[in-house]
Amino acid sequence: MVRISGQRLFGVTIAVLLVGSWFMAMRPLAMGGNTSYIKVAGDSMEPAFDGGDLVVVRQQNRYAAGDVIAYQVATGIVIHRIIGGDPDGGFDTQGDNRPESDPWRPTPEQIVGSEVFHVPHAGLLVDTLQEPLILAGSAALSVVWLFAGGPEQRLRRKRS
Repeated sequence: MVRISGQRLFGVTIAVLLVGSWFMAMRPLAMGGNTSYIKVAGDSMEPAFDGGDLVVVRQQNRYAAGDVIAYQVATGIVIHRIIGGDPDGGFDTQGDNRPESDPWRPTPEQIVGSEVFHVPHAGLLVDTLQEPLILAGSAALSVVWLFAGGPEQRLRRKRS
C-alpha cells in the first residue's frame, strides 16, 4: 500500500490546481487554446517592451486603435500597436519607437492576438531553457530525483 503524507498530498493538489487553471485560461493555440506566447525581438516597441520580453497575446472578437497586437507577416510575427484602420481594409500599425507606420495592413485573419500581459526578459529565460544541454540536464535531474524518491525519501533515510 502506498502511503502519501498530508503535506505531499497538499503540494500535489496545489500543483494540479495551478496547472489545471493555466490549461483552462492560458493554454496555447497548439493545445486548443486561444493564447500565444511571443518573444519580443528588437527595439521597435520600446519603452513598452524590450527585446527579450515575453508577451502573452489572446485572440479577440474585435481589435481597435490602441491595442497592441501580434500579427503574421511573411518573415515572422510582428508585435506593434494599432493606430487606425478597420477590419475590412486592414489595420494601420506602428511600433511605439518608430516614426512611421508599418508597410503591412493586417486583417483579423492575420492577427495572432492582442496583449494580455507581458513578462520582462522572460523570453530570454525560455530561450535558455530550450538549449539542448540545459533541457537534457533538467530531464536527467528530474529522472534522478524521481527514482531517488524526492525529498521525502531522503528524510526517511536520514531518520533511519
